[in-house]
Amino acid sequence: MFRMKSAGTAVGMFLLSPWAGFWADAETRPTVEATVDPVSDVAKLRHDFISGDYGLQLVRVSEFERQAIALLDEAPLRLGPLSSAILDLSQVNLVGQLAALRYYEFVESDQADEHRVQVDLIATAMSKGRSGSESSPYRAHSVAEARALVEHGGGKSIGSIYTIGEESTFLARISVLRDGKPLTYQYFDLTPYRRVMERMEERAAQHQASGLRPGLLGMMMQMGDTTARLTMGQVLLQDGRPADALRVLEPARASDNALVDPLLARAYRGVASQTAGDGRKELLDSAVHHLYQASASGYDSAMRELAHFHFSSFIEDGSGAEGLVLLELAANRGNRAAALEMALHLAGGTFGAIDRSRADAMIGDQLNDPPTSEQRTLAKQLLLPDAYGYALPSTSALARYAPTERQSEVADLAVKWLKSAARNDADLLVLLAQMYARGAYVDQSFRKARSHFRRAARLDPDDPELVNNIAWTLAVTHHERLRNPRFALRIMVPMMNNDEDAGSSPAYIDTLAAIHAALGSFAEAVKLQRRAIAIAAREGYPEGMLTELQERLAAFEERQAVIDAVP
Repeated sequence: MFRMKSAGTAVGMFLLSPWAGFWADAETRPTVEATVDPVSDVAKLRHDFISGDYGLQLVRVSEFERQAIALLDEAPLRLGPLSSAILDLSQVNLVGQLAALRYYEFVESDQADEHRVQVDLIATAMSKGRSGSESSPYRAHSVAEARALVEHGGGKSIGSIYTIGEESTFLARISVLRDGKPLTYQYFDLTPYRRVMERMEERAAQHQASGLRPGLLGMMMQMGDTTARLTMGQVLLQDGRPADALRVLEPARASDNALVDPLLARAYRGVASQTAGDGRKELLDSAVHHLYQASASGYDSAMRELAHFHFSSFIEDGSGAEGLVLLELAANRGNRAAALEMALHLAGGTFGAIDRSRADAMIGDQLNDPPTSEQRTLAKQLLLPDAYGYALPSTSALARYAPTERQSEVADLAVKWLKSAARNDADLLVLLAQMYARGAYVDQSFRKARSHFRRAARLDPDDPELVNNIAWTLAVTHHERLRNPRFALRIMVPMMNNDEDAGSSPAYIDTLAAIHAALGSFAEAVKLQRRAIAIAAREGYPEGMLTELQERLAAFEERQAVIDAVP
């Protein structure tokens, strides 16, 4: 196997062991003097590895990593040569050291102790000062390393996907199961890995015809990165292209990334919505199959979606009662949106007996918890569906939970939850403000609507979409008692000044122009609107949006402010 020398210090193994293949020669090999903080030494070696030209060796490392991570529990004897191959390239790779540890533990060798020390050092270097949340992600050089850290911490990684943000960010979200506990997510910063992939993509582009560059995700997919394939599939689903998403996702069906199943379910359901006749049923059956697969893997959100299939009669011989069972199972797994829905069904009695005391208890259990994204979506669908594009013509969202005579009780329960959840949540404060402005399930109060809009803007002043929506509403609303263009200007200007993309967005410049028109500054409104039109035309915005912008420009030139039926 690989050669090792004993060392007196914890980091000595890295400093004294031969680095075969790590750098081409001694002149390019980094040196680190042993310090009283071996974790810092390891972190420095990891940084030097990923930052230099040697980082391009990730292509070679990645395939060995993927094989090793899949064999950690199932075939430890096969980990020997794989760990050797990885550690010949990088001695500070967590997958390689963990694979070596599992191998030596299996063959009952004393060398396991040495690798256990190195695993602990690398794991500490990856996690020191971080919580693993989206705002404080752990550090990793690859998804395989991220999964190795999860495994080292006693968890089971069942799925992964990338979050591609601005140029400086690149996160991997790992789905983690622990015995007897609900599914959780851990985030890892893979920004150095992204930079290596971008360098490789640029080099590959030099040998390809113009226009044929694969892009970042394309390059990663070509290297066999299943996480990149799933990320591409999710992007296509978000773009409303389920058939394309299906083609991208299908090759990942046999992978060990269980997140492929909920994504395939969405893709099949999306294609089914565009299909008529017998083919539609077959597509829905495929969606249901993948939801069951995802549920078995541990994805409680898939179990909740299965319940919705039963409620909607998409499943042959399905029933609302079976849907409630699935919903309760999802709630018991920790899905708080399922628990909220379960409470509403118990209060309404659509699919079974009414149990208001249990419904109240389930709501009460959640009043002190921060809302989840699924709960936010549910609240919007239920309480103000038309404002968020969810409502079907002449269909009440409350009808899913209760007959007409009991819908007000269900709404009261939902509002009780919303008022608690919105206390420190800008998105839900906006929803509540809209409801007060309309008098939807609450007594109409423009004073409370204004107050909630202001609180939302102060909670998250740097969220461009949130600030833009609040500013537009307060500048152009048809409710004169709600209108407040001065406050709209006060929140819009700093947001646009602090965000370069927002500052050059035609949609946001259009809002700023409408605010100035509402304040009577029509010359400034005209100037801003012309800028918005020029940017939109240059960037190829849809004709419909250009027409809207031009119509508002004509109004500003006639000294007419915009009045819109919002919220």
